[in-house]
Amino acid sequence: MRIQDKNSKNINNIKNNNNNNNIHACAESGDLNGFQTLLCSNPSLLNHRTILLTQTPLHIAAGHNKAAIVKYLLDWRGPETLELEAKNAYGETPLHFAVKNGCNEAAKLLLDHGANIEATTDKGMTPLHCAVGYAQRSGDNSMVTMLLERNADCSARNEEGMIPLNFVSGGLQTQELYTLLYQMLNIQTNYSHPAAYSWTANENNNVEEQKNYGNGIEGKMEEFEYELSKIVGLQELKLQLRKWAKGLLLDEKRRAMGINLGPRKAPHMAFLGNPGTGKTTVARVLGKLLHSVGVLSSDNVTEVQRSDLVAEYLGQTGPKTKTKIEEAMGGVLFVDEAYRLAPQQKAGDCTDFGVEALEEIMSVLEDGDLVVIFAGYTEPMKRVFSSNEGFCRRVTHFFEFDDFSCNDLAEMLMIKMNKQDEKSRLFGFKFHPSCTLDAVRRLIEKNSSDKLRKKMNGGLVDHMLNNARENLDSRLDFDSKGDELLTITLHDLEAGLRLLAQRVKDNMILLSYEMTLKKKMDDLEHELSKIVGLEELKLQLQKLARGLLMDEKRRDMGLKLGRRKAPHMTFLGNPGTGKTTVARVLGKLLHSVGVLSSDKVIEVQRSDLVSKYIGETALKTRKKIEEAMGGVLFVDEAYRLAIEESKKDFGKEALEEIMSVLEDDNLVVIFAGYTEPMKRVFSANEGFCRRVTNFFQFDDFSCNDLAEMLMIKMNKQDDKSRLRGFKLHPSCTFDAVSQVKEKNSYEKLRNKMNGGLVDHMLNNARENLDCRLSFNSIGDELMTITLHDLEAGLQLLAHRVKID
Repeated sequence: MRIQDKNSKNINNIKNNNNNNNIHACAESGDLNGFQTLLCSNPSLLNHRTILLTQTPLHIAAGHNKAAIVKYLLDWRGPETLELEAKNAYGETPLHFAVKNGCNEAAKLLLDHGANIEATTDKGMTPLHCAVGYAQRSGDNSMVTMLLERNADCSARNEEGMIPLNFVSGGLQTQELYTLLYQMLNIQTNYSHPAAYSWTANENNNVEEQKNYGNGIEGKMEEFEYELSKIVGLQELKLQLRKWAKGLLLDEKRRAMGINLGPRKAPHMAFLGNPGTGKTTVARVLGKLLHSVGVLSSDNVTEVQRSDLVAEYLGQTGPKTKTKIEEAMGGVLFVDEAYRLAPQQKAGDCTDFGVEALEEIMSVLEDGDLVVIFAGYTEPMKRVFSSNEGFCRRVTHFFEFDDFSCNDLAEMLMIKMNKQDEKSRLFGFKFHPSCTLDAVRRLIEKNSSDKLRKKMNGGLVDHMLNNARENLDSRLDFDSKGDELLTITLHDLEAGLRLLAQRVKDNMILLSYEMTLKKKMDDLEHELSKIVGLEELKLQLQKLARGLLMDEKRRDMGLKLGRRKAPHMTFLGNPGTGKTTVARVLGKLLHSVGVLSSDKVIEVQRSDLVSKYIGETALKTRKKIEEAMGGVLFVDEAYRLAIEESKKDFGKEALEEIMSVLEDDNLVVIFAGYTEPMKRVFSANEGFCRRVTNFFQFDDFSCNDLAEMLMIKMNKQDDKSRLRGFKLHPSCTFDAVSQVKEKNSYEKLRNKMNGGLVDHMLNNARENLDCRLSFNSIGDELMTITLHDLEAGLQLLAHRVKID
């Protein structure tokens, strides 16, 4: 009986997998009867995602203008709920998909059913941005017109700051499209300066925002004021920041007028106050300000603590600190708890390396493209001021971050609740009308002590809101409906704050280590899912990660553990089998679990390590080791360091230099190369196999592996790729691509090139597409690579590559 049940279950699984695929096929073809049959028999398919692009049936039906299926889905009243705003791998909703493919009927149905007309993709593109793109390709402005009739926002900006009007190219053929957008923009914004968006048909074929310097400076000041408005309290700091901003912006105007000015020194600072008073938030605002006015080349803020700068052994702190400084260069280096770099010491005790890190930072304060902010408690920070005689001369701005008052905390709570993003646990929730600012202020004052507020400051708000959400869930029953499910009351806030006070009193505020560890494991699984093949290696990495994460939990619980040795490795296999890719994933893993202080991977070959002259190889190798310290040193073609029967070769000297640092806990070395020649490396140094204990064989990719790799690469093109914007024809299925590879390439070619074959094949396919198109080609035809293109690309590659 059990055997029958098991077989039956396997058959059902096969049927379910087929249904999963068929539901998308029916949505694409418009087979309404087949679609209805599948969905009624298995309602869980309603929002089922495709594997690569993670698209729902609604995405596919809308993107192919299958109006009958779109309507059927929108009218669905079954047990599952339709995800109208579901996003695919690129952050596109079904409305985006319909609009960018010119599917007017499907788009109208979606809008009539309440689809968000201002939804944004991962790149910040609204449906109107996408509609303009389609109108440019096709010459059909009807989709743009339909969105404008529904008051789509013409001033919406994508992540590059571009509004839909900026996407209109010059020329008479797009003048109607330009006029549509320009007129609506004027209506929506009451724009009083038509010259700001000027139309010139022959001006480099571009429509540009033309703002004078006065407007540009005022805009930056307004943007800065907006950032300040989101910061609660800190009035003195805000006043100082406004003075800086105005001075910096006026200097920008002076330079634009051709006036020569001396360089302005970077404004290094000390932020003094308790945790949770907004020091990190202000640092980020400052980074944006200094970048916007040209003082810094980036708005990046690199946050570090003592553990990121100080090493355990003599001579390692300087390089470790330099690495973080280089990472922050161009932006802001935010040194949190900076007083820990100058700990209290007994007379004559010079064993702590924190001062060395501090001196390393002080040595770069004259660099014009770096701002350093030292942060910490007021009293302990005085040790930092006195530990370096040049501190107060170079760090001239000191700001005291006061503890938040009850009114500040109430205001912060209201702001946080109204600015929840999609990743927040409270996204979609709202306050009951009784939760006024004054009511929340009185509640905080009544239910928390002054000591608790000073200890937690802004952290009190986060805990209070999360506890209030828990209280809401506890008091609701399963018959609750409507707004009641999402409304946090004054009673919930009060209960949340009382619970927090009790937990603090009983020392029960616990960090959610389990959630943190699970996220790190999920992140690793996600990285591994992007790697084709290599199942044994993936299993080993999962075991390694699990062990490291469990050790992290043990340490967090106060358990004493011995030091785990750095897992040095050897990667064996042909070129193109993914060794470098796996090394980068490994770097991220070891950094995330604290084994390494950085996730960088420094790739080297023999020429990077070996010199022509006696005595120089060790120095050259040491330089690369120092560059890699804190991360992974990836030695490619390592067998070239142990040339057979050569006594004069300096490769062994480089190898011995690397072997001498393998006991360092803050460096992982990976030796990579062909399997047979690597045996020379194993025997060249007697301690190799004792110190390098992890060996992984990278097998050559099969035709299926290469086909999968091609599909992934084609769907994950970045902005720098030559194939960005191109797509595969629907006939280019996984099986079809695999057959093309098997038919048009021989095993020796595949084994020689492996993953490199995919890159060459795609580039050749693009060339074949360009050759077969005429200049009259339009629309998707210009961007679609067919199975014939792939086949021709592979045949050309096989012809070009000569293998004996």
